[in-house]
Amino acid sequence: MSRSLLAVVDFKQELILNSNTGATIDSKFPNPASIINVFLPNIFLFGGLIIFVMLVFGGITIVASGGDPKGLEKGSKTIQTALIGFLLVIGAYWIVQILSLVFFGAGFDILNPAI
Repeated sequence: MSRSLLAVVDFKQELILNSNTGATIDSKFPNPASIINVFLPNIFLFGGLIIFVMLVFGGITIVASGGDPKGLEKGSKTIQTALIGFLLVIGAYWIVQILSLVFFGAGFDILNPAI
């Protein structure tokens, strides 16, 4: 039984992101901070979507319980957890803003990268 290679990777060549402009990963993301600047706003967006879904699910659970104490408690706990998550996301956002101001100054916006 012989094995064949599916792909050969040459790590000496740069990965070209856009063949028209010749942009490479090194030119687009020169350091790890630039990658974090791209993902951080998306993480906040994803967290907000999860909170919204949890609030809707908790409300539907309360309405569908029909007065059942277990259903009401389950829906209330879901909404309570979503609101705690909301406070954590808002707190994380403001911590990032404050750290950005302290370490990088007023002209630097870590959540709005210019890449």
